[in-house]
Parts: sequence; structure tokens; C-alpha cells
Amino acid sequence: MATPRLSPVLLRTLRSSIAYPARLQAPLHTISHPIALPAATYAYQLPRYYSKKKDKDSPTGKFGWKEYTFDGMQKAISSPSPHRIIVDVREPSELLEMGTIPGAINIPIMHNPDSFAISDEEFKQRHGIERPGKDKELIFFCMAGVRSHAATGAARDWGWTKAADYPGSWNQWSWLGGKVQKWEGGGKDREGKS
Repeated sequence: MATPRLSPVLLRTLRSSIAYPARLQAPLHTISHPIALPAATYAYQLPRYYSKKKDKDSPTGKFGWKEYTFDGMQKAISSPSPHRIIVDVREPSELLEMGTIPGAINIPIMHNPDSFAISDEEFKQRHGIERPGKDKELIFFCMAGVRSHAATGAARDWGWTKAADYPGSWNQWSWLGGKVQKWEGGGKDREGKS
């Protein structure tokens, strides 16, 4: 007896769900209060810093170390000092292809991130040059400023308190027409071959 009564009810339910999609059957409500999502649901973006055009080099940049501008780098190469060393942290293949800033030494940071944490002897074995003393001002640059920023931080962490950064790096240097020195591949490559 229950079956004949349920059949019409079941039939009506099935017809309504077939005739109208589920999204139309749900009641529509307006939102009367704002919905706050947790901060973790938003994509986190790191700020990107670019070299600003300034008249003078910043004595301390936004990260607590000296940041060089294009003009400051030109002054540094035009008046070399035994207490200042320009360090190109790009890979040897990049230097062979594009050249480097005149007078720069090469310490490739991507394959040797611990270059400032190792002994002087191991540094010379890896790079084919003497490691700069901790009393020297090291000015780091790379292609776009990311690796040089990391190298500056690493050097400062390991005791090179005069480490500085050229955030404009090679992109800015070549774009503004800075002098280019052909790199002949001095020192050793990352496999230790001369």
C-alpha cells in the first residue's frame, strides 16, 4: 500500500530534477555581509626591487649595505683602488658570451654558494684566484641583481662587512652603454678545469 502512494511523489521529484538543473533548484540568497578569506588563500608575491636613478650611491640601501648606481660603478672602475674589488657572480658561460665590467673578478655563485664559507685554500682551488680579504670592499653584480643580492648577503654573513651591491647589474650596465671587457676565462670553471 505504501508503494502506490510513494510512486507519484517519487515521480514528481524525479521530473523536477530532470527538468531543472541543480543550480536553479538551490535557493538564491544575496550576501548581506562581506566575506573575509584567510590571508593564506591569496597568492604571495615577493616585491621586486629595481635600481633607482640617484645622484649619489646610497651609503646604506634598504637592506643595510651600500648599493651602487651606474654612475657610482663608472667612478669605481675609473679610479681603481686596491681596497675595492668588483665581483661578477655570473657563470663563466655568461661572461664568455657577454663580457664583464672592466677589472671584475669572477666568483660564480650559483654553483658555489658557499664560496665565502670555505677555507682560503679551497677557494683558490675552486676559483683559481686568491680569496679577497675581509677588509676589502666587494661590489657584487650579476645579470639582473638577484644573484648579486644573495652574494652580498652571504659575504656579509661570513664577515665581509664592506660587501656592497650593484642592483642594476649587467642589464643596466650594458643598456646604459657601460664599458665592456672581454672575458678570456681566467681561473677555473665549476668542474675545476683550467
